[in-house]
Amino acid sequence: MKVIDFHQHVLVKRDPEGEQLIRYMDLNGIERAVVHGTPTSVWSWCGDNEAVLKVVGRHPDRLVGSVHIDPRDARALEDLDRYHEEGFKWVKLFPNLGFYPDDPAYMEFFTEVSKRRMGILLHMGTVSLSDTGAELNSKYARPIYVDLLVRRFPETNFVLAHMGSTWYSEAICMAMSYENVYLDSSSSRAQPIFLAMKYLPWYYHPHFKEFYSKVLWGYDGYPPTASQAEGIVQGWERFLKEFGVSPEDRRKIFYENAARLLSF
Repeated sequence: MKVIDFHQHVLVKRDPEGEQLIRYMDLNGIERAVVHGTPTSVWSWCGDNEAVLKVVGRHPDRLVGSVHIDPRDARALEDLDRYHEEGFKWVKLFPNLGFYPDDPAYMEFFTEVSKRRMGILLHMGTVSLSDTGAELNSKYARPIYVDLLVRRFPETNFVLAHMGSTWYSEAICMAMSYENVYLDSSSSRAQPIFLAMKYLPWYYHPHFKEFYSKVLWGYDGYPPTASQAEGIVQGWERFLKEFGVSPEDRRKIFYENAARLLSF
């Protein structure tokens, strides 16, 4: 089975060259991974855009770059240009830093992203505590604050990370409603969200099966040792099989949906 991991990072304190990341991929049969930049002002252990650029440059046949940008930053458009020219295909946003994604002040930024045919992945819901003391607020990371953007920029693909996390029902409804909205299954919350879906009324809608065309598998971080890393994909495949997801739909989740967004 082919696999794409749509949500990864560079764990710079223990793997600055990305060798453990590639080993994790090899142990799990992962063909490609999308690696997202992270502000080191918030998490010192997670690689910034330059760290991602370095690791993607070492493994261009396996890794896809995603640049973290804060649209409030005066250099936002400059960074967008630079990393787009470096071949990055995606933009990562952390609304938890303190901004509503649909603020009118950022429409120029989203217009420029759209012009470059780049996709946007947004952290959704609660977030882990910063190890640097940076202040974060999860109220900004609700799927509903992406609603205006997906309507205004229908040619741009938006991925709501962690299946919406705190607001998973809202995120799932958006993915089912808009062609350009997808979810990634990364984080420890994702499997409980799958289980909770059976208690939501629209789970029993005759067209709910189409939902599996909108889910991207991702892991969001990789264990340091081979014994910890091996079997991660197999565990997820077993879970989805037991949940009742067909082989056809499992192929969509693990590979086909992501390959379509990445033009592979």
